[in-house]
Amino acid sequence: MEVSPLPASPILALIRKDLLVEARTREAVGLTLVLAVLVLIVFRAGFEVVGTAQPAAPVLWIALVFATIGGLARGFHAEADRGMLDALVASPADGGQIFLAKTASGSLVAVALGLLTLVLAGVLIDAALLVSFHVVVPFVILGAVGLSAVAALVSAISARARQRAALMPVVALPLCLPLLLVGVQETQAAISIFFVAHSPAAGLAAITAYDALVIALGYLVAPRALET
Repeated sequence: MEVSPLPASPILALIRKDLLVEARTREAVGLTLVLAVLVLIVFRAGFEVVGTAQPAAPVLWIALVFATIGGLARGFHAEADRGMLDALVASPADGGQIFLAKTASGSLVAVALGLLTLVLAGVLIDAALLVSFHVVVPFVILGAVGLSAVAALVSAISARARQRAALMPVVALPLCLPLLLVGVQETQAAISIFFVAHSPAAGLAAITAYDALVIALGYLVAPRALET
């Protein structure tokens, strides 16, 4: 019987491990999807009661932020709950590589669910999101990567804290604010009738820079946080 070889890179091995665990438990996928749907439904119901127009761009990004942070927050927390955090830190991978692996595996989940959230927002909130789907998709993908990096960073920092579940949103949500502002602005421009006069290049560059900054910060901070 042939045995499939393990990835040579520690990062790839950790990504493989995280994805296998997620495939078995579906913990992050289920929680993220439920949170996204609940946020969209709550906003839709609220707008219908008040009788006001539904601002699709803010609703989409609020759903993405809450769902991603809520669903992926248990990256390092789950390792701590299972008593595996010390073993993970003692593995051949250093803290920076562990952080990158958590960010990468979380990003794969977040991108898939982010695209699904975009479709659901187009169905439940505003069909203009579906019309401008090809324009909004790059922002959702880059945004999902940035949100996953924030979730991994804050999860690493708070993994050994007693009140880590309460600490997570308090720290993570302010860090997501720059991404949220750019994402809302660019999505609103994409679904606007005046989009022909707007170039998304600056917004894409801003979100890419944000992603790179958070990933670099996490790579530097996570090793010390995990070993403390």
